[in-house]
Amino acid sequence: MSSGSILLAIALLVAVGMFITFPLLMPRVRRRQDVLNPEWRRLSQEKAQLLSQLRALEFDWETGKLPDDVYGQQRADLSARAADVLRRLDEIAVASPAVAAIDDEVEAAIARQRQMPPKSPAPAAVSPAPAATNGAKPAPSRFCPQCGRSVDLDDRFCASCGHALARKATPET
Repeated sequence: MSSGSILLAIALLVAVGMFITFPLLMPRVRRRQDVLNPEWRRLSQEKAQLLSQLRALEFDWETGKLPDDVYGQQRADLSARAADVLRRLDEIAVASPAVAAIDDEVEAAIARQRQMPPKSPAPAAVSPAPAATNGAKPAPSRFCPQCGRSVDLDDRFCASCGHALARKATPET
């Protein structure tokens, strides 16, 4: 073996070793909610436990281990507890400053998008050959407000996206 191939093998071995050990050396990244609110973590774990209990209850009932009346009562109880946990999780998420910041970012992005001019329609890959009109004017056309594709004046829906088009009076020729 030449020294170049030995160096290449060592470099490859080091790269693979770093790739394998990297996740073990980095601290575990937590969700923002876990860091900001320890109640979020507790409720998330409780939600997972309740859903697991519901699955086990369903399985026991389907296999005939539980009578219908016991199943109904336990399922109602677990469902009510799970709904309460989900409601409390939503309250925490809505009150979180991280969620408020995300909402502000989304609203700003929507405002920027609404201020941008509409995109021009993409050119067709193959343009159709012009039809012989025998001196007549070509049929007037307009554009779909949803996707920007060209549509005829007598079209009720866009052929590209299916958007309902407002009917305009056709000009008399």
